[in-house]
Amino acid sequence: MAPITTTTAGISRQVIDDPSLISLLERLRSIVIPMNDDNNNDEDVVMADNDDHRDEKTEGMIQALVKELVGIPRWRFQEQADLYEWIHPLNAIDAALRYYINTYTSSLLLIPPQSPVLEDDDTSKNDSNKNDSNKHVYVIQEKDNNMIIPPTIISQLTTILTFLSTLLRNSINKSLFNSAHELSSLLSSPNDAIASLALQALCTLSQPPLLHRQQGPEMSGHSTQLNVLVDGGRVMSRILRCAVGWGSKGSGLGLLNCIELEDRDLMNKNNNNDDDGGMIRNVGSILYQDCVIVTTKNNVSGEKKKVNTMIKVHRTWEEMYETNKKGGGMMSVKDDDQRSSSSSLLQEEPKKRRKVAPNITITNDDAKSLSSLSSPKLKSTAQLFHECLDDIHRQLNNNEASSNKDDSNINDDSNNNDNNNITLLPPEKQFNLLAQIRLARSFHTSITRLQAIESRLRAIICLLSSQPNQDVIGAFFAAQPELCGELVDLVRPTVSGGNITGGISASSSGSGNARDSILVLADSPQVPFHIRTLAIEALTALVARRDSTGTMNTVARQVNVLSELGVGKSQYSGLLPTLIRHSLAALNSFLLCDAGGSTTTASGKKSEEESVNNNENTDDNGNLGQELAMIFLQCTKPPPLPRKDREERALEFIDSVLTLTSAVISVPSGTAALTDCGIIPALVSTIALDSQIVQKRTDGHKELSLFATENDDGKESYSECLLKYITAQAIQILEGAIVTHTSALSAFHELKGVDILVHRLHMEMERVKQVENSNTNDETMDEADGKPKAERNLQAARRVLLFSAVNCLTVVFHQQEANGNNAAIPSGATQLRKPELMDVLTDILDNSDSYGAVLTGLVSTLLSDVINADAQIVHHVHKSGLAKSFLSLLMGKNNEMKQVIGDDVTKWGEIEMEPSAELVMAFPNLILALSLTESGARSIKETNPFPALLSVFCSPKFAMPNSRCLLNEMAAIIGTGLDEIMRHNPTTLKPSVIKALVLVMNRIVHIGKQLTSEEECSSSVSDDNGVDLVTARTYLVQYSHNIAQLLEQILHNEDHVQMFLNEGGVDALLELSRWSITPAGKQFVTHVSCLSSPSIGSVTHTNISTSFGNILRNIASHSDSHKIVKKIVDALEAQFTDLRKCIAVFRDGTATGTVVVGDDDEGEFSFSRLFQSIPTGKLVYSQHA
Repeated sequence: MAPITTTTAGISRQVIDDPSLISLLERLRSIVIPMNDDNNNDEDVVMADNDDHRDEKTEGMIQALVKELVGIPRWRFQEQADLYEWIHPLNAIDAALRYYINTYTSSLLLIPPQSPVLEDDDTSKNDSNKNDSNKHVYVIQEKDNNMIIPPTIISQLTTILTFLSTLLRNSINKSLFNSAHELSSLLSSPNDAIASLALQALCTLSQPPLLHRQQGPEMSGHSTQLNVLVDGGRVMSRILRCAVGWGSKGSGLGLLNCIELEDRDLMNKNNNNDDDGGMIRNVGSILYQDCVIVTTKNNVSGEKKKVNTMIKVHRTWEEMYETNKKGGGMMSVKDDDQRSSSSSLLQEEPKKRRKVAPNITITNDDAKSLSSLSSPKLKSTAQLFHECLDDIHRQLNNNEASSNKDDSNINDDSNNNDNNNITLLPPEKQFNLLAQIRLARSFHTSITRLQAIESRLRAIICLLSSQPNQDVIGAFFAAQPELCGELVDLVRPTVSGGNITGGISASSSGSGNARDSILVLADSPQVPFHIRTLAIEALTALVARRDSTGTMNTVARQVNVLSELGVGKSQYSGLLPTLIRHSLAALNSFLLCDAGGSTTTASGKKSEEESVNNNENTDDNGNLGQELAMIFLQCTKPPPLPRKDREERALEFIDSVLTLTSAVISVPSGTAALTDCGIIPALVSTIALDSQIVQKRTDGHKELSLFATENDDGKESYSECLLKYITAQAIQILEGAIVTHTSALSAFHELKGVDILVHRLHMEMERVKQVENSNTNDETMDEADGKPKAERNLQAARRVLLFSAVNCLTVVFHQQEANGNNAAIPSGATQLRKPELMDVLTDILDNSDSYGAVLTGLVSTLLSDVINADAQIVHHVHKSGLAKSFLSLLMGKNNEMKQVIGDDVTKWGEIEMEPSAELVMAFPNLILALSLTESGARSIKETNPFPALLSVFCSPKFAMPNSRCLLNEMAAIIGTGLDEIMRHNPTTLKPSVIKALVLVMNRIVHIGKQLTSEEECSSSVSDDNGVDLVTARTYLVQYSHNIAQLLEQILHNEDHVQMFLNEGGVDALLELSRWSITPAGKQFVTHVSCLSSPSIGSVTHTNISTSFGNILRNIASHSDSHKIVKKIVDALEAQFTDLRKCIAVFRDGTATGTVVVGDDDEGEFSFSRLFQSIPTGKLVYSQHA
């Protein structure tokens, strides 16, 4: 596919705190792989004509790319990757995938055609295109071609696809990803592992970002390349075929049934002649039949006709294995995908080893060779695929021969010439055959069955997340009505009696075993961890899918997914409520053990003193027999994973459960049911225990490690980051429940949830300061007070936790105000008077550059909501210095912006505030809140932040393409806020606001005059200082547009008009129209020459001119219209004089001469020498990407 060419203009760069991630990005950006841009609109990758061509430079760059990616098998960075930062690495990966597909013909079984697939999906095409046999057809790899993919290529593809799926699972802005068609092509790889990884990458692409790990909102809603394909395209049709299984739960072939089926039981059932044995043999056999339209030609009359031909391919269980041609027995053939059967089918003694599979015997000649084999080997996917194609090939030829009844002689040449009838099998049916072969082949062993179940679950997730057609999803679940129940059955063993009892006994048998209670979530002897996690993700995708109206999808209601999950009224013992309580109880038991004083070394082992005490207790008990029995059981089990990995798995599982809970909470009925089942106390207790752990470490226990780690460098481990994300998600679930259900808010207050949130927030802030104080090497001097200052040491997990806590407090305080104040519930003002919350908010405002503008804007919103609910807190906010910290964002630490942005508009500078829409929008609301009292209004008047606030509308830092923060009617929002300030403070703050408005307009006029002078004196697009004059002109137009929106919102109130006139606002407005809207001189000619239709075009910028006209009309209707009209006439006369001077210059034929134009100077305009003044060079456009 084509490289990513989307613009990044105005998008704020992602804040990356991890130096290793920054280093990785820089190295990947340096790798540039040339890309073939042919056939950019193809839905599938087209093979290159010259397959033998090898570009050594390209291969070298690909090897460098693989070398960088091989060290990142899993995502262990805290940040979610913003794909805007990964455009160059993604282009390199895309080029590498295309190179593999184009260069190595053995990488695909189905080679895409040399024609755009857009014609396949376009139903408006006429039928004549479909008759062309060279279109809409896949070229099938020849059987005698080299189907062995070089091991190095398999390794490199595996590395790239593994990293790609990991990156996409932990990324945002996935709409940029442009390689879905390459991944779709790799689904037809002869190597099952490569096809599985390609499906995994498509699955992670389709899944929405992890909301509880984002530091801020996305630029737009979740959308990918899969969502915009026509009817899902061929990519979605392939994924739909991969989502088909062996059978249903009712037939004994459900997902859980296939997992529990052992290889020995499989062979026993296969040997039986009952119904179960026949069903097993059918599932493990290939049975494919379909109807194909074949064009045949009568060899006598030469007439062509289309014939519907039924094809049928059958490969029995025994025919799926390689056999010895000499003796008819099985022989070992190494499978090319390295994932063939690993189970032992030959379990008898060597002397009795005669029957190795049903109805298949071995000869004495093969006995010696078979004695070294542990199991027979299945045929490879490619081999089975070509055998089936040969059968279809013969059937088509036989049907054609039988249809030519008038011709008694059909020679071999005619048969050979029609051998290409196999290419008439439509592409989707070719892939259906390949998927059927993979499905049947995977049923033979337990390992391949588990891998097939994982692939099917990923395909289901991809369908639910990206299939735009609701009818397709509905038909899929209608054909498999028990599928939702099968997904739930995969999760149910986690909360079985044995698991819960094991966790309880572990937590009640001492602190050492209590630490192992969380490991029960990672260990599941019945359902593997990855399958359980995928099942939860599939259920999450089903619940989270929405109709166009925003309600729960019809399919989710039809399959009763909430009922299957046990989410309903009075269903306390339902699956999901029990799963939530069990998961959080295991985590809480683990945290209680640490909070109680149990110490753990970096390797996860207990301290020596604790071990000695436990040994003494064991000797006293004397349960030697029980201990020996437990030792025997542990020795017979496979070796467990390291404790570090098991802890990570347990936390990841809890994270998945909470993600499903968040999706259910978004449904009103789900919120009510889970609230009744006690989800609020479970979440609040988890947050409280986590807060105790942080407080303990802040108080001096820094050397203790909560989780098992491999190093003692003091850096947060992945498990500790996961715990922060779990806490953040618990807070977000509480927020969603509070907004949706009133009872949840009441339960939250009864448990003192606000105090717990504030304490958790304060403890995290103290932890940040503690880390900062220990890092003395990064200290810098604060220019404001000369004291040493170091930036806050923040990581992504900590940023997310702070954002979630502050946002939840904002929602809680807002809900309290909306539902009425309750005397029993502490108000937001009461909480703000406490030192904990005050210190947190002050620290964030004082260190906005470290915490980020998004969190700072959220804190400002929180303050405005609290103050508006209780105006008595205004005095405390000003007295405590919180108001000063907020105003310092605009004015600086010591109000130095008063000198930078003063009455002299020619000497204005730039404010230091970070461009952010959230922060800019919060300023008017909080300034209004701080001025609700008379003393507060006087303090705001003394500070006078309005010129600094309005200077953002004439600052290049806040304009496109540098920032998008003023887009989407942001100026109108600010204008509405300023109007509210003036209405509430007509005598105190209104004059300051009006004066600031006039100053900003005069500043824009000054910029316009200066720019016009530079443009007239310059013969290039840049001035002497290298400033792009075209970009400067673009800035000027944006300034005028924003100030016009601002004035429209303010001057619609007639109370503000007279003061605006007294301050010279109309004069400034007319000057602004002259120097920033109506072009003159060279700009006039340039503007006219660029009009597509001069007869109906406008010389001025129409939208801005319309806004200015409305403003003047409104001013004239609420003041002395005669004076306003006279001002307008004088301004027009001045502009006409300038235009006449321009006409005289053009008539003179030079652009530099000085011409005096009198009042009586009239005459016709001559174009004879006009074009001599226009530069003859090519037009240069400034493009920002």
